[in-house]
Amino acid sequence: MQKEPNSDKTAVGYIRVSRNLYRRTSDKELVDRQRAAVQAKAAELGAKYEKEYNDYGGKGRPGVHTGFSVLLYDIHKRQVDYVIVESLDRLSRDRDEVARILNFVKSTGAKLVTTKYDVDKAGWLYAKE
Repeated sequence: MQKEPNSDKTAVGYIRVSRNLYRRTSDKELVDRQRAAVQAKAAELGAKYEKEYNDYGGKGRPGVHTGFSVLLYDIHKRQVDYVIVESLDRLSRDRDEVARILNFVKSTGAKLVTTKYDVDKAGWLYAKE
């Protein structure tokens, strides 16, 4: 159920595909699917979707992804209510790295949200107090 956008709430999205976008048409479809899901989640939360960060190709190591690095810098510098990703594995497949990301996002006052499941329930697998 979508809420009316609340101008006080803001969201940014992160989209990543591991394969080269320009080599395979199916990668574009993966990007489009993630984008639609992230935008729908922002609408469901009643948040204004302000910006999208992207990384195409490469392995799930955020430290080497420019789009992800910019996202982390931006949410550190300005107030964002939600960071939306399709799933936690879009951030990294390394549990310790995901834990660091979850804790960093939380430290900025933002909430990490996935389009597939509730991070508050699944995040305990990763988050360290």
